[in-house]
Amino acid sequence: MQIKNILLAISLLSSIQACTNAETPSGNTNSRLDLVPEPDRELRLEYERNQAFLGMRTDSLWKYLVFQKGGCLTGGQYVREGQRDDANCVMTAAPEWGGFLHREPRELTDLLLSKLADTATTRIHTCPYFMAKEGEVAVYALQQLYEMNWFDFEPFQHYRDSASSSARDNPQGWLQAILQDDDQRVLLRSYWQEQTEK
Repeated sequence: MQIKNILLAISLLSSIQACTNAETPSGNTNSRLDLVPEPDRELRLEYERNQAFLGMRTDSLWKYLVFQKGGCLTGGQYVREGQRDDANCVMTAAPEWGGFLHREPRELTDLLLSKLADTATTRIHTCPYFMAKEGEVAVYALQQLYEMNWFDFEPFQHYRDSASSSARDNPQGWLQAILQDDDQRVLLRSYWQEQTEK
């Protein structure tokens, strides 16, 4: 009986040793978990790509978005019937813009209002017209933030139903003219400031 147990123990030990010494097929160093498909892989990779933007200061992210990343507004900078107008607009389609617009509203508003007088040309295109000025993009960002257009404010409502007649006589041109006029810009700024207090 004892010899039978010894033989059984030797057999068991050699089986265990054979299992632990098994070679990994050449070139295959993946663990079993690496072979399991990851259904949300693209979401995870997108999240990892956006981590750098989430950690940026708000003003640095603004500079990146308008002067480096750029993009086209595709007419989607306006809010129609309480909704953002176009899913292809860079402000609604780019995840970096989503991260920017979901920051603390008061901080964003203060930053954007400080940009209204800036006339630097950005890399944001206002299809079908021209590259936007920084102050103009700030207004478009405020529109996204508060879901309200600049021409919805009482002093500017006459622009809402005005028809474009040329590449210069259109909503983009009207807004640029307002932002270049000190009194009009101050008036527009005061209406945006009122939105933060609601």
